Amino acid sequence: PLEKILVETDSPVRYKNSSGDFYLAQPKDVLRTIRALAAIKKLTPEKIIEQTTVNAKLFFNL
Repeated sequence: PLEKILVETDSPVRYKNSSGDFYLAQPKDVLRTIRALAAIKKLTPEKIIEQTTVNAKLFFNL
């Protein structure tokens, strides 16, 4: 359920892609995860951001 999901990134970290090149991950890359979740859940990215923000605040007692 969406109410149990948090999104995060391990950046900054370097990853090797399929062509052997290195990619430096950045915090903004979390948007890829958000877009993928939105497609899977058939929701807007804004809804995913809204709910995962609520989830994070609850998880961290903020």
